[in-house]
Amino acid sequence: MVLTEKIVHSAAVVTIVSVDGHLLGGEDIQHLREKIKSLIERQINHIILDLDNLEYMNSLGLGAFLAILVSVKKAKGTLSLINLHDKVREIFLITKADTIFNIFASEAEALAGS
Repeated sequence: MVLTEKIVHSAAVVTIVSVDGHLLGGEDIQHLREKIKSLIERQINHIILDLDNLEYMNSLGLGAFLAILVSVKKAKGTLSLINLHDKVREIFLITKADTIFNIFASEAEALAGS
């Protein structure tokens, strides 16, 4: 899994983290959680996760997103997900996690909504 970071200035400073590859557990999840933890430690707590290049995830990946959401909310921040492909979106729909997360079709929509 590859993570890239981009800082965007809108009404607030928002960091976009692109998640590429698979999110199936182990090192991938640890790497993602450490990335978000480092952002929060740097007082960057408005985060958009761009899932456009996330090819597949399983329930462990969903659990990681839930843990990240809790961490961001504790830091009084916001977390949005963008560009979900059908397979990934289906996991959120089946588990009703789509009712917990701010999910947007694009970066522009997420920035307007944050």
